[in-house]
Amino acid sequence: MHHFGGFQWLDWNLELREHLLATQSPSGHENGSWYFVAKHGVQGGRLYNTAMCMMMLEVYYQFMPLHTERTVDQELARNEEWSARSRRNVKPCEFFP
Repeated sequence: MHHFGGFQWLDWNLELREHLLATQSPSGHENGSWYFVAKHGVQGGRLYNTAMCMMMLEVYYQFMPLHTERTVDQELARNEEWSARSRRNVKPCEFFP
C-alpha cells in the first residue's frame, strides 16, 4: 500500500499510526512496547507485537515509493497535503481489537 500511495495510503497510514501511538504502553518495564490479544499476538507475545508495530511505523522511512515519477516539488506538495489531513480528527483504527 505504501508503494501505491494516494489517499488510500494516507488515510490508512494515519489511522494505523494514531492507533499504534495510542496503544503503546506508557510506563513501567513495558514502556514503549505493544501487546495485543489477537490471533497472533498471544502466540508471539510482547516482543513479536512490538517488532510488528515498529515495522509498520517505519515503512516510509525504509522504503522509497517504487511506482512513481514524482518530482521534488510534487513530493513537497504531497507532504503539505498529508500534514493538513493528519491534523483532522481521526476515528480509532479497527485493525486491532
